Amino acid sequence: DRPSGTPNRQQLLERLGFCVDAHMDGESAMTQLALLPPRYVLVLLDLQLPGMSGYAVASWYREHVRSAAARPPWVVAISADPDVDACRDYGFDRCLPKPLTAEVVAMLSRQLLAVSAPRP
Repeated sequence: DRPSGTPNRQQLLERLGFCVDAHMDGESAMTQLALLPPRYVLVLLDLQLPGMSGYAVASWYREHVRSAAARPPWVVAISADPDVDACRDYGFDRCLPKPLTAEVVAMLSRQLLAVSAPRP
């Protein structure tokens, strides 16, 4: 994302209780995401990353974590003009419009908690 947008998004997520690792391009994000087992429950990817699109990172990541025993994290696209069909085709769990708001992140967090909760 634009360097000016990342700190705002990071602060929003941290205020809502998330621990955040921010990366400014696809290659550095892939380096961190390559660690197995997955250490994230949620991965937010801007679709317009410099050097490599969020679509390419998501597609690679889905294949990468397929071999991990742990439950794979949600991969969520963020874009000023999201294409829900393309996001689904590339393996995104959700596709959200920019700018992210506290309400949208809180809703996403509730959905994630509902899916991740242990079942009796």
